[in-house]
Amino acid sequence: MHGFTKVTDTLLLSLLWLVFSIPVVTVGASCSGLYYAYHKAVRQDGGHVFQYFWEAFRSNFKRSTVIWLSLLVFEALSLFTCLMLVLMRQQLPIAGVFGAMGGVIVCVALVWGIYALAYQARFENSLKAVMKNSALLVVTNAPKSLLLLILFGAAAVLTVYRPVLIVVAVAVYVCLTNFILESVFRNIMTKEDLQAELER
Repeated sequence: MHGFTKVTDTLLLSLLWLVFSIPVVTVGASCSGLYYAYHKAVRQDGGHVFQYFWEAFRSNFKRSTVIWLSLLVFEALSLFTCLMLVLMRQQLPIAGVFGAMGGVIVCVALVWGIYALAYQARFENSLKAVMKNSALLVVTNAPKSLLLLILFGAAAVLTVYRPVLIVVAVAVYVCLTNFILESVFRNIMTKEDLQAELER
């Protein structure tokens, strides 16, 4: 019964993420809300799914929105540039190489955004510190960063080919990414932070 409750809570959070992401501009805050609520309500058995989601959505709205919109603009411009370079490869062979390099940058920026939105949800810091620390975590945890990218790609592909499964895809995605990211975050938390987490 307890396991069934966790599954239904995770699916509910996935649905909340979908609904609160509809305006598009709120996707960042919705992602932070999803991550925080899953960690508190499901992983730590805190219950109160909507309460945790709304609390995180509201408190992280400004910074998460800045992170999300900055990422969105950067990714859009980078993808457009990569596409142009790939189309120019017949006239300028080296353009294909630059296009491939641009693709790598797009992927790294995407993972950076995943870390940043989760970091913003879990820790209190300035926006500058969030972005800096998230970038360091991407680099120092390269294997896990690659795994996060693969999971994101798998969830995206499933959603594109079976849109009706988006709630399930997001639920599975947040479950797996929370497990990965928390193993990273625990390595940078002090003993006091870890103890306070257990007492909450």
